[in-house]
Amino acid sequence: LHTSLGEIVSAQESERLQTAIDHTLSQRQTQAVQYQRRNSSTGTAWFDARLSPLTEDTVVWVARDISEAKITEQKLQRNEQEMRRVFEAMSDLILVITPSQQDLQLMPTRYTQLEPAASEVLEQTFEKFFRPQGQPSFLKVVDQVLTTQQTKSFEYHIRVDDQVVWFSASISPLSSEAVIWVARDI
Repeated sequence: LHTSLGEIVSAQESERLQTAIDHTLSQRQTQAVQYQRRNSSTGTAWFDARLSPLTEDTVVWVARDISEAKITEQKLQRNEQEMRRVFEAMSDLILVITPSQQDLQLMPTRYTQLEPAASEVLEQTFEKFFRPQGQPSFLKVVDQVLTTQQTKSFEYHIRVDDQVVWFSASISPLSSEAVIWVARDI
């Protein structure tokens, strides 16, 4: 192609890619790089390239356009950040439960910051999921929601520092194997 790096990428990318070329030539090994390329007609495009030594001072550069994948990745990252902000703004106790994997995840809400006895509440809530054989557990409610694929609401209480704390819980299916448990201190 006989085009200089500076003609197709930014100065910063040009330096990084020149370092990759130098490394490929000195180590005589194929190297993978990703980079952005400026294009006046289409804007910026992303590429995934493999640089392989051809001669002592020449590399073979094979690249494929990954712009669509990068755009999707960026959207996912933005969505994840947005969801994290939503959870962080909530003051409810939120759990994601996958019984088949015996997995119980606490979502990052403000509940633990706002509730002075949050660790005690969490401990007792977790215990209600995994009681010894023969005792009712919250897993029965989770199983009902997974079976019917319908949201179920109910109230429950736990004892914290000799006081009864009541919660209103709403359990909704996330998939055929997982539910989201949203509990509000009432």
